[in-house]
Amino acid sequence: MKRTMLRACHITSVLGATLLSQTALAQTAAPSFIRDGHLTVCTTAGFPPFTYMDKPTDTRPVGVDIDVADALAKFWGADITFVVSGFDGLLPSLQASRCSLVISGIYLNDKRRQSYDGVPYLKSSTVIVTAATNNAIKTPDDLAGKSLAIEAGTSYADAPDEMNKKFKAEGKALVTFQTYESQVAATQQVMIGRADATLTEAAEAGVRTKQTGDKIKVVYTYPSEFQFGIYIQKSPEDLALLRSALKALKKQGTFGEISKKYNFPESGFDVDFDS
Repeated sequence: MKRTMLRACHITSVLGATLLSQTALAQTAAPSFIRDGHLTVCTTAGFPPFTYMDKPTDTRPVGVDIDVADALAKFWGADITFVVSGFDGLLPSLQASRCSLVISGIYLNDKRRQSYDGVPYLKSSTVIVTAATNNAIKTPDDLAGKSLAIEAGTSYADAPDEMNKKFKAEGKALVTFQTYESQVAATQQVMIGRADATLTEAAEAGVRTKQTGDKIKVVYTYPSEFQFGIYIQKSPEDLALLRSALKALKKQGTFGEISKKYNFPESGFDVDFDS
């Protein structure tokens, strides 16, 4: 009788373990854009500390976004490949299925979400950057009559038009701007005096300031925060799996490790993944 009871308990234990294992597998189910165990990610590799090449000869980017993508691939049990392009080529590449996921310091906004599914994963603020010797620009109003260098395809490209609506109404000179393939190129224009200022993200500006030996400086930080987003093609099922994966990685402490590695506040990852 005792042997029968022990055997029954053993069977129950095995069944329980199997059910738990199946539940765990269900929780880490891979999205449909993981094909043959592989994830392809589009990024720019020109926006430190988020995505950049550590050395000019490198072929694989590094950075915050790359570590997040690597963590997602590991969570889903997938290999990963990065497709590097200019910023304005990211979403067209996703649309053309040249990659399955975009992560590259790209803002989450309603306009982009009309065509793609997007999930927030990080928050930050926009800043105005000038040459270290420039003392004429301290606020957005000081950009009237000045020139901006802007990374092509970014939300910053819309900023001059918004500024000029205000400047025109106030009878001030308009701001002019030129777009460039990368934020590196845009900042370079400021450093050599071909542009008065550029708009970029706070953490990127901090890294760039250090890299250039303080030849540039942040003169203004916009009070409103924005969120970076991970974009995928439209799919409610895949969107739910991506959100679930990000929540799991945060709970596991992955984002805390990434923030320490790149020396920025872990609170940057305090976003609502369901928003």
